[in-house]
Amino acid sequence: MSQQWEYHTIETRAPKGQCFDIVVGANTTSEASARMTFWYKNQHAIMAEVQPWLDDGWHPIGDIGPGSLILTTSAEHSRGCLATLFGISALGFNWWLIGIDIRLRRPLR
Repeated sequence: MSQQWEYHTIETRAPKGQCFDIVVGANTTSEASARMTFWYKNQHAIMAEVQPWLDDGWHPIGDIGPGSLILTTSAEHSRGCLATLFGISALGFNWWLIGIDIRLRRPLR
């Protein structure tokens, strides 16, 4: 008999009309450096959110780290946020909106 699993995803996105988790600056010129910068600054807060799930028997599917971050530069977000971001871009900075997508599973109980 094969193992049956239940799944859960921890997701965090900027609510419509609001900005958060914006990484700007000369050291964030690439997606990889933006991921590393964000993870370095927010690792403890992210792990504090994930740890109760791990303690309850959930196992990560894939990376819990910079690879579990979602970077967006799309105009899909909000106008208020984008007005700020376009101003930052006009000054020569790179910007990213960052979300978290951590997938977990555990044996079905």
